[in-house]
Amino acid sequence: MQRRAVPQPVPIRSYGGLDVRLLAICEKCWHTVELDIPDLLRQLGPDCTSREVRRRLRCAKCGTLNPAFQVNGSPQGMMARGYLGLLTH
Repeated sequence: MQRRAVPQPVPIRSYGGLDVRLLAICEKCWHTVELDIPDLLRQLGPDCTSREVRRRLRCAKCGTLNPAFQVNGSPQGMMARGYLGLLTH
């Protein structure tokens, strides 16, 4: 039986220039915010990953840590640029 590959964290800089929205979603109260990619890069550096961003976020509404992290955008545009792997994060 083959094991499934564990997805590697995606550097936030990989999303730059793509027509995508990064969302943080609280799994307790469902409060959702859109994250600003350039702001994340300025604050956390170019090597910051999606996993690191999740660890640093706290819901502004209820205080819950480690929200869900979702990438919304055009799958066709992402695949055309070679970013198919991003769709699984």
